[in-house]
Amino acid sequence: MLSLYNSSAERESEIKNMSSVFNELKEEILPELRRSQIVNSTDIQGKTDAEIMAAFRNGQELTVEEYLYAAETLANGTEEQVAILTAASKKYNDARVYNNLGIAQAKAGDKAAALKSFEKAAKTDSSSEITKNLILGNLANGNTPRLRSMPRLPMHRPRPLSLLPKATTRLLPRTSTVTTRPWLR
Repeated sequence: MLSLYNSSAERESEIKNMSSVFNELKEEILPELRRSQIVNSTDIQGKTDAEIMAAFRNGQELTVEEYLYAAETLANGTEEQVAILTAASKKYNDARVYNNLGIAQAKAGDKAAALKSFEKAAKTDSSSEITKNLILGNLANGNTPRLRSMPRLPMHRPRPLSLLPKATTRLLPRTSTVTTRPWLR
């Protein structure tokens, strides 16, 4: 019957007229036609935090990302970070693992082990972050003559004053500053 009408406005008007006559059509069919339903099905892959820590404590297999996540987020203290990252370094030859292990060892006060970890990280990756940590590790261990043979890092150039906000456009005296990490003290 609705195919007799060519325009959609006429068909809609006729449906409304029919709905006033047929309550079943009005109450059961028309609301379903006006409604959209979105179904989202999610398949979660990976382990929960508890499963990751249980797998580490039981010596089960973890991916390198799971080890890094556990050390960064789930570890209770520096000693547990060192333990997690040491286990990861035995299974994976990854610069991120060695770099994070060096940072955790330095926080724990073991500067010599931290330097060895930074050296292993530098052998697998030559990023500026790892190079900076290697330089800081050498400084913390008093290896200043060794620093002369290391590659130089690009100097950070300050932004031009015209790009700075108006409140900070005063000239500061040129000084050389060294930023130290808390573990170097």
